[in-house]
Amino acid sequence: MLIVRAGGARLFRGLRPASAPALDFAADATGYADLRRLLARTSPPPIHLLVDVVEEDFQREAVPHVFGRARREVTTTRSARLFHGTPYVSARREGRMAEGRRDDRILFSAIVRPERIEPWLDALRGQRIVGVHSLPLASARLLPVLRVEAARVLLVTESGERGLRQTCFEDGRFSSSRLAALPPADSSERVHGILTEIDRFVHHLDRTADAGQELEIRLVADARLLTAIRKTAHPGKLVEGLVDADAVERVLARRGRGRSDALTGESGLACDRLFVRLALSAPPPDHYGPAAVLAVHRSTQVARVLWVAGVSILLVGAAWSGFSWQRSAGIVATTETLVREAHSREERYRMERPPEAEVALHDLRLAVETAQRLDANRVRALPVLQSLSEALADSPDLELDSLEWFEVSEREGWPDLADEDAPREQFRNVRLRGRVERFGGHYRAATEEVFRFVERLEALPRMSRVEVLEIPEDPGGSGYRPGRVAEFEVRMVVNAGSG
Repeated sequence: MLIVRAGGARLFRGLRPASAPALDFAADATGYADLRRLLARTSPPPIHLLVDVVEEDFQREAVPHVFGRARREVTTTRSARLFHGTPYVSARREGRMAEGRRDDRILFSAIVRPERIEPWLDALRGQRIVGVHSLPLASARLLPVLRVEAARVLLVTESGERGLRQTCFEDGRFSSSRLAALPPADSSERVHGILTEIDRFVHHLDRTADAGQELEIRLVADARLLTAIRKTAHPGKLVEGLVDADAVERVLARRGRGRSDALTGESGLACDRLFVRLALSAPPPDHYGPAAVLAVHRSTQVARVLWVAGVSILLVGAAWSGFSWQRSAGIVATTETLVREAHSREERYRMERPPEAEVALHDLRLAVETAQRLDANRVRALPVLQSLSEALADSPDLELDSLEWFEVSEREGWPDLADEDAPREQFRNVRLRGRVERFGGHYRAATEEVFRFVERLEALPRMSRVEVLEIPEDPGGSGYRPGRVAEFEVRMVVNAGSG
């Protein structure tokens, strides 16, 4: 972790910032070169760059509620208008407005003087930089650790040996921040300067806040500074908000399953160690890191993901190969078993097959003639039904009661057929009985309907002969007799071989 301030930078190495000595580098060519040489000699872990400078500006704006590419374009345009000439810009969404168009509330922040951090980024060139973080924004992660439940909180922390960082939060969200410089002095004068700066900022917040909102103060510092503050005359409300940074750092160390060694009493280090421990246990999001600065870390992440994916594919492939080999071995064994069983069955059939029977030639001829005769004399119903359906389609008032057919023979009459050359087996003698539906007692109309049906039958191409055997007949001769049934019977010869 590298903490960058206006006067220089402080480097913490390892996962136990309390035990690892902090290395300070001046903000000049010598400091940049010393940091570069130190990192070249060692293999440092991924580096977090924590920025705590006065040249960090914050602006809260309302932008249209859009998504995806449109949101990126809107925030980029608004950032360029608010902070011109710096690439270190961040835009964080904080919800939507309660009224009007319900636009998005966006917190824009930027390091307005890039020269504050660019020399340090140049010294870190080639290292795995995880992110460039804003200390005021990252300090919001201290609120749950301090168990602060008030709606408005002023978090006060030491910024090195000569600075005081004051950050205000409302409902857990960042509101404003101020970095004040303290003059070099002894312990009593240092305490006086801290209390004066707190009073100034609280007065400013009270003027801008809504009436009735109480402000709760949390001053996080080392034990010696807190003891000195308790000995001075100050508001009693501040006493309740004094927090020992070393005690909080030990709590975070226990949560992270690490250990906190003997703490040094050097002023300004306690809060730095606390922020380092907080960032390493739960890394804050990147705020100002350009893609070129984070390229090495992201390439390492991609390589790690590809390595894990490659190993996973290799293991899955090896497991699948073993499974396929085992399965193929099982298939081979099953195939061999089936082949042996087939050979066994074939041998058994060869041994148990009965002797071939000898059939006389006369018997074979008789069987063939019988089969041919049966095939020639079978009755085909399809041509008969097709002819009747074509005729009945135009006679909806006729209803069939019975239908029987058989081959035409000389004893049944009609030897003089239309086609004398055709084989007699293809003709069918059909007898059809039915009645006239919706009769109503009119015999004459019923008789005409039956004769129209006969005419339609005679017009069909398959029909060789049609004869009416029975027609609806009135016993009284009046032509109308209600309450009786009009029945008819027709005999016809159908050429079943012409279809």
